[in-house]
Amino acid sequence: MDKKSFLKGLSILESFPHHEIDKLSRLFIEENYNKDEYIFYEGELCNYLYLVYQGRVKIIKHSFSGKDIIIDIIPSGEIFGAVPLLSGNPFPASAIAGEPSIILKLSKNHYLDLEKKFAGLTSSIAKTMGKRLVTAHEIMQTMAVEKVEIRIAKMLLKLFREQTSEENIPISITRQELADMIGTTVETSIRVLSKFKKKGVITSQRGKIWIKNLSALETITNNAT
Repeated sequence: MDKKSFLKGLSILESFPHHEIDKLSRLFIEENYNKDEYIFYEGELCNYLYLVYQGRVKIIKHSFSGKDIIIDIIPSGEIFGAVPLLSGNPFPASAIAGEPSIILKLSKNHYLDLEKKFAGLTSSIAKTMGKRLVTAHEIMQTMAVEKVEIRIAKMLLKLFREQTSEENIPISITRQELADMIGTTVETSIRVLSKFKKKGVITSQRGKIWIKNLSALETITNNAT
């Protein structure tokens, strides 16, 4: 999909006239990243609004133990880096490409010019980011008190709703990434996913997970205590 068509399909730009999208497409800087290449580092100042054009991006937090914790996975069509851009604070976490990816970057100055022209832009971005923050908070609560099977089921539902929402389109995530996101070991992640596969809830292959029985997965999450 060409850049203009891609931008026209974004919910945060749905109020933009098409001729403005044409202008906007020329303002975005397009950059390619290899798998595991850093897009920005925790503690740096934010000078751009970022958008995943192709691929996916992992938002990671560096712990004192040296282990990276995956906070979120940003799929194609989603923005990231908006909170530090709007607040002026440094990045609270780092971003790396989860696979070969193309990222669109809009400079802070260009964003501020657009915000003056289209007053609803910031509120639209805030609404999008708010949904992600609420979901992240729910996941953090789950990690603290619930069984690993329920934590994995909830994370799969979150990623399914964010990335695909269609059973024939897979979620892009490895078993190690899934383990890192819900605070368990990769061995436990493999064991639980195997259990889900035997029950016909999912299928998986090489960093891809297909949700085959959505209602069964939702039932697992509803068994939380």
